[in-house]
Amino acid sequence: MATQKFDELNLFKISTKWFEGVDVSAEERKRRVQLSMDYCEIMIMLFYMIVEEQYEKQECVAFAEERLKVLAERDLGRENIAYINEWSKIKAKDIVDETYLKYENEIEDALLESEEKVLKFEEEGVEIPESEYWTSNFRALKIGIELSQTVYNFKELSDALDDGKTRKVWMTEADNRVRSTHEAIHGVDIPINEFFTVGNSQMLMPGDTAHGAEMSEIANCRCHLVCY
Repeated sequence: MATQKFDELNLFKISTKWFEGVDVSAEERKRRVQLSMDYCEIMIMLFYMIVEEQYEKQECVAFAEERLKVLAERDLGRENIAYINEWSKIKAKDIVDETYLKYENEIEDALLESEEKVLKFEEEGVEIPESEYWTSNFRALKIGIELSQTVYNFKELSDALDDGKTRKVWMTEADNRVRSTHEAIHGVDIPINEFFTVGNSQMLMPGDTAHGAEMSEIANCRCHLVCY
């Protein structure tokens, strides 16, 4: 099959459509889309560094960590720098590790197999060869969306603490795309500083990677907090 092209306009349309399913204000939705595009640009540069093989793996991690940190700090402020630093460190390493592993493995598999696997993303109307996916602009956007969602869920939590709110509720989009572990905690109401138990993970909020949550609880999550 022909490789699909993902230029900036198409990526923006995909991000906008994705965030239409998130229950936040129109203004906040706009900010989340923009941040997802900013993170997408960083991921595209990171993938280029990996494919070109001109940088050591640790240099790629350092590049991603610094840029994840800068954008999060821009939107969250320096008062949240402790969380930002830890989140950026963990997330950058996870992204680079997965990219190296999957990219190298799928390239090898593609050479060995007569018919290459194709990944299908029905919600976005995208089909892409698996060996190309791991360093594609489309994956860069998927990661960008995930990072943006996490940053703004943490902003919701941080702002609520500043306002003296004491409780938080985990809210899903309540449709057939919600994973079972998230459906199980939909509407769960707990003290604002406590952790949600999500499957086998402990999380302060949807998208929280800073406390050892499994990636299966984070990828493509559309859940959000309601604090009061």
